[in-house]
Amino acid sequence: MVKYCLIGSFGGKVWRWWQGWLLGCSRVSVGGGGHDGGGGDGGHGSVEDNGDIVVVVMVVVMLVVMIMMMIMMMVVEMVVVMVIIVVMVMVMVVVTLMVMVVEMVVVMLMVMVVKIVVMMVIVIIMVMLMVVMEGREGNGDGGGSRDCICK
Repeated sequence: MVKYCLIGSFGGKVWRWWQGWLLGCSRVSVGGGGHDGGGGDGGHGSVEDNGDIVVVVMVVVMLVVMIMMMIMMMVVEMVVVMVIIVVMVMVMVVVTLMVMVVEMVVVMLMVMVVKIVVMMVIVIIMVMLMVVMEGREGNGDGGGSRDCICK
């Protein structure tokens, strides 16, 4: 019976272990009181049961610890994600503000450059017109003087 119980508990098959536990260990541990040999077997069975209980407790504790770790990891991940999102939003806001400021500055500079260019163009056109007008006047005068000289 104990061998069957041991085979069942260490065999790897759950049904076999369950059968062995039900048929072997429970019978042995129940019928342990009467005979000396039975008592010994009963003691062994109780050790088996205690081992199983310890294993179950260990598994439960491991599961609880794993679940707690997973929950902690999820919480940490959530906090990290929230922090990352907040930082990203802050960075986005700062970047957008910076971009807006830069755009404003660029637009101002562009407007200033355009104004300067327009002013330069206007000044150049005025100078050109003045030169052309003066040249025409000079030519006219020259022509007149030539005419006068010719006359």
